[in-house]
Amino acid sequence: ATNSQLIRFLFDHELLKGRLVFVPFESPRLPGDMVGVLSGQLDHHLALVLPWHKVIHAMEGFGTVIHDLSDDKLTRRTLYVLRLLDNK
Repeated sequence: ATNSQLIRFLFDHELLKGRLVFVPFESPRLPGDMVGVLSGQLDHHLALVLPWHKVIHAMEGFGTVIHDLSDDKLTRRTLYVLRLLDNK
């Protein structure tokens, strides 16, 4: 995994503490998973996994964009996948 400001923010946030886990790359993506994507030289971009093998994210100049999870560019730029666990 990466040691980034975004990762530290997510794992240290009061509402998320103890509820986020890294998902192995070989595991299936589930709706609600967060995909950390390399944007330029930084990993400050998140995409949210939707049903139907899709992800959604926003890009400046393009607005909201939906991609297939198997999109080659997305796959190459994926750094990590996070899953929010139930609080129970």
